[in-house]
Amino acid sequence: MRALPLAVSAVTVTSALGAGSAAQAEALRQRRGGLRRNDFTTSPLETCIGRVAGLESSPVPGRFERLDCRNNRLAWLALQQDDFLDAVAAARARHGSGRIAVVVGTSTASIGATEEAYRAIAATGSVPASLKEPILHVAHSLGRFVQDALELDGACT
Repeated sequence: MRALPLAVSAVTVTSALGAGSAAQAEALRQRRGGLRRNDFTTSPLETCIGRVAGLESSPVPGRFERLDCRNNRLAWLALQQDDFLDAVAAARARHGSGRIAVVVGTSTASIGATEEAYRAIAATGSVPASLKEPILHVAHSLGRFVQDALELDGACT
C-alpha cells in the first residue's frame, strides 16, 4: 500500500512559554524556560510546573460552557493564535469538514476536572453537576473539544 502525502497547512502552539508560535520562538531565542514553582492548588506539591499564565480567567466560549476545563481553555487559547481559526475556516470551505483531521497533544487529558470530581466525591459523596459531563473525563476529551470548536468531523486523535 502506497502512503499518500499529507499536507499540514497550519499549526499553532501555546505553552508556558507563551501564546502562539512567535512567543515560543522568542522564548527559545532568549533561552528562557516556562517552568515556575508549583502554585496550582491549595496544598501544592513542592515542584516546578509549566503553567500558562491567565488561563483561569479565560473560559471557553459560552457555547462550550459545559466543556469548560483547564485543558480546553488552553486549547481555545491556542486556537486563537497564529491566524489558526481563519486557516481552518478556509480549509474547511475548500475541502469540507470531513476531510480535515484534528491532531493534538496533551499531557493531562482534562485530568484537572477529573481530580476535582474525585475531590468532590470525597468531600460530599457526589459529583457536582458542573463536572458531570462525561466527555471531560476521557483520554480523547481534548481532541473532541478542538474538533467541535473548529466545526470539523474528520479523523481526530
